[in-house]
Amino acid sequence: MKAKTAVVIWLSELALLVVVYSFYCAIAPDIWLYDIYTEHYGFVTEVEWYDCYIMALMILSVTTTTLLIAGIAFYFHRNNTRSLPVNK
Repeated sequence: MKAKTAVVIWLSELALLVVVYSFYCAIAPDIWLYDIYTEHYGFVTEVEWYDCYIMALMILSVTTTTLLIAGIAFYFHRNNTRSLPVNK
């Protein structure tokens, strides 16, 4: 693999991570979740809350991105191996 190809792949994976993280931030608003959490479990400082909230979103984003990349790689690998000639 050429160096330019590796850089482009890495940047596209990073862009996918940013998109997934932004998506999760949009669908899981922190203030709403904080209100729900404090109603059920009591008071927690905002610093502790944001540490846990951001860590949870980042772990979820990395996991989702990893699964998406693996799925895309599996799809392209599967399609490329079907078109290769079979030596008999």
